[in-house]
Amino acid sequence: MEHLTHKPFYLTDEDILWVGDTLAGMSEGDRIARLLYAPGHKLPLSPVVRTRAQRISGKQKEGFAAYVYDFPGDEVDERDRHRVEHINTMTCDKWDETFGASYRDCIEAGVMAVMVEPILFPAYSHRLASGREEQPAVFAHELTTLLLKQVLGFNGLVIAEHIKSEDMPRAIAAGCDMLFSTINVNHDLQCIRQGLGDGVFSQERLREAVVQILGIEAALGLHK
Repeated sequence: MEHLTHKPFYLTDEDILWVGDTLAGMSEGDRIARLLYAPGHKLPLSPVVRTRAQRISGKQKEGFAAYVYDFPGDEVDERDRHRVEHINTMTCDKWDETFGASYRDCIEAGVMAVMVEPILFPAYSHRLASGREEQPAVFAHELTTLLLKQVLGFNGLVIAEHIKSEDMPRAIAAGCDMLFSTINVNHDLQCIRQGLGDGVFSQERLREAVVQILGIEAALGLHK
């Protein structure tokens, strides 16, 4: 049987049935390990964590800025998160032992950037912001700022992935510093100015974002 990674992006009905049967046959540990981008590793997570940390250290020693993505992790949902809203249904304790342990180890290895995704994470949202309406991580202050920056101790560049220009002010307010990609820079700047004028985020938060961007440029020597 052809490996999943060799399959075309658009799967046929037969492929979809094959994928469903394959995933159903995986243990929870196998599925989580696969989503942690270290195929072949299984729980406990120490081999996965070491692999990611070693990769980060190696890249950054060569003058590159490594980043980890998919924060806060999409648990065992293999659907395309760009097309379907994902929800991480893990408990806080389970996440701490799996995705949380991996992110923490990457942060301790000195990773310069983390990409935050529009993934809902009810357990930690309720723990850190009880009573507040749940928001995808990229728009959730409790996940991007409290969990990522304060609980895990990340002090690098936070990148917002897969959002519209109109949603940038909300992402900045949550704690994101940069948009992953852009189509129209002038429109992006207009949306940021509008968000600042409307009070969606503060001048201080904008200044923090700019400092993080300049900081990673300086660390890479791009300011010279």
